[in-house]
Amino acid sequence: MLKIQKRETTYIKSIKPQYKKSLIYTRLGYSKTKTLLDEQMLSMLDNGIEEAEDLCTVHGGFRILGIKEISESNIALDNGICFKSYDLATFLKGADQVVFMFSSAGNEISLNIQKEINLGNTAYGVILDAAASVIADAGLDWLMDYINLILKREGKSLSNNRYSPGYGDLTLQNQRTLFDALNMSRYQIELTEKYMLIPEKTVTAIVGII
Repeated sequence: MLKIQKRETTYIKSIKPQYKKSLIYTRLGYSKTKTLLDEQMLSMLDNGIEEAEDLCTVHGGFRILGIKEISESNIALDNGICFKSYDLATFLKGADQVVFMFSSAGNEISLNIQKEINLGNTAYGVILDAAASVIADAGLDWLMDYINLILKREGKSLSNNRYSPGYGDLTLQNQRTLFDALNMSRYQIELTEKYMLIPEKTVTAIVGII
């Protein structure tokens, strides 16, 4: 088992996250109990999900930071990072450390999604897109499970939920803070001027340690 590097990013390659296929159906707007799909559509869904899983090369990383102070709407971390967010301050109440983390499904899946759309296979491209989103999120679940195994030795654990830039009053501009703190450019990830991550199927999150 890898050790947590508390002062730098712990990077993990070739993550094999477990995910629920039902979440992909939900993201596509289908209900397995209410939506009637013909055999052709079901076959397309299954093929798309299987191909997306093959195309996703999930990797991710995390970094632990101490919390110096939390007030009503300000969070100060021990390395000079500050957030101004009432919602995040409420979310981190009771925590003495935070974890920054990211999960990426890689670039190949994004290229194939765009290829299918360019070829006019929009429905299939949408299936790949939905599956890749769920798989990338499942990478964060995998990281949380991994971190919890190590924290258990210290009698600590992660908060059940996670928080990301763009949620509530934590503006998307804060993506830059996580991007820099995690040194994500080192892992073939880019951040655009509009704070979008490339590859597209890359997600970040903040979790409290309690």
